[in-house]
Amino acid sequence: MIQVRAQIASIPARIRSLENAIKSLQPQVNNIQVVLNNYDRLPDISHRKVKYIHMTNEFGDAAKFYGVEEFDGYFFSCDDDLIYPPDYVQRMIAAINQHHCLVTMHGKIFKQRPIGSYHHGAEKFRCLGSVDIDTYVDVAGSGCAAFHTDDLKLKLSDFQKPNMADIWLSKIAHEQGVKILCLAHPVGYFGYNHHEDNIYDNNHRNESYQTELINTFLK
Repeated sequence: MIQVRAQIASIPARIRSLENAIKSLQPQVNNIQVVLNNYDRLPDISHRKVKYIHMTNEFGDAAKFYGVEEFDGYFFSCDDDLIYPPDYVQRMIAAINQHHCLVTMHGKIFKQRPIGSYHHGAEKFRCLGSVDIDTYVDVAGSGCAAFHTDDLKLKLSDFQKPNMADIWLSKIAHEQGVKILCLAHPVGYFGYNHHEDNIYDNNHRNESYQTELINTFLK
């Protein structure tokens, strides 16, 4: 049986939006693995498809790749603030089967080499906006990304610093010669639960490490 897994890492302040994300993915996959970072209770969803794992946030957003090295099949890395449309998994798998690459619906292209700024030096293709045509990108958004484990080999230890999952994921893809394809979609394709505290806001003012890391694999 072909396995299709979605994985999410979440923090307690997002428990309600996490439940919405799980509900949107549940009909589309075989199982959902949810890493609960510093949670003291379980979300109000109990289902045979859903497995909860308690951790202490040492991996940050990279915890959504926990155990990926032991999985064989279609692997979907997801975020707890997105609501996934009902054809999402089907569309992503079709693109993976056609192109044998890392597929996403959020990404960046850097025209300049070396790049001067990770957060401000890119053409952006947003999951919450519209993307007119399928486009190969330099960096994938890991909250709406998928691949088959035959095409891309990942392990949690690849993510060497927390809350930079997009960059680490893209770095491994580049190093393995795996292209990153951002799929076309209309604005409003994803639902979204806004949260004041997010990784971008916490990191965009101190981006020197991200920029340096990007320049190690974008030549």
